[in-house]
Amino acid sequence: MIAGQLLENKLIACANITPQIISVFSWQGEIQSGQETGVMMKTSKAKLAQAIDTLLALHPYDVPAISGWLADAAPEATRQWVAKVTKEDETQ
Repeated sequence: MIAGQLLENKLIACANITPQIISVFSWQGEIQSGQETGVMMKTSKAKLAQAIDTLLALHPYDVPAISGWLADAAPEATRQWVAKVTKEDETQ
């Protein structure tokens, strides 16, 4: 499982997996639809680029829809937990 590999590599702290999302999208000039699995992964700013690169390498799609954003409004305890799990800061 890709999420498990990212966790083992300490690139993410958590993955929320939502099965059977119905996606409608444009691919190769056509409107298509299909069932997919949605995943939201929590990581630190320091690990975001590496997590995305690893996810791209492991994902079976040619062009997976991967988006990353900074959660500046996360509570301090949440930010500390993510940093600790991803070993962003060894002092925590």
